[in-house]
Amino acid sequence: MLASFASNRLSYNYIRPDFSGTLAIKSGRHPILDHILTFPLVPNDTFASLSSSFQIITGPNMSGKSTYLRQVALLNIMAHIGSLLANDNAFSDIGTSSFMTEMRETAYLLQNVTDSSLVMMDELCRSTSPTDALGIAAAVCEELIQTKAFCFFATHFHELTRTLVIYPNVVNLQFKVDVKN
Repeated sequence: MLASFASNRLSYNYIRPDFSGTLAIKSGRHPILDHILTFPLVPNDTFASLSSSFQIITGPNMSGKSTYLRQVALLNIMAHIGSLLANDNAFSDIGTSSFMTEMRETAYLLQNVTDSSLVMMDELCRSTSPTDALGIAAAVCEELIQTKAFCFFATHFHELTRTLVIYPNVVNLQFKVDVKN
């Protein structure tokens, strides 16, 4: 494993993480896509602290919201196992299909989240009606906002960005698509 870490450092210019009370990634790249794609990735900066612990991520389909969530989660896991990271400085709910399973997992998350948790939620309530989904998503967001956990919440509910702006630790991130050719 250490040889693999060293190889990544030399081949992909990975860096050693620095642990503190914030989550800060400068020019982060998805570590798997960094290896398999033949074109350069668009790097992303990520910052979360107690004053910006809840991040709402919006944007059109295929703009990179889910990839961004996976990137942040993978880089965090890699840092904690001692790996070097694909960036310049250095409880996931992805892929659930059934509403009942999704609600059970969300309940478990809400019951077990701690101040040191990293929470990734990708389109909560996508398997129910938009009206019900918006209400549930807003309630879950408000519950998570009250914790000190770092939370990244990808959604198509742009209404949440307006509703949750009253909380000082909420940051709105909007992904855009630039189509060329």
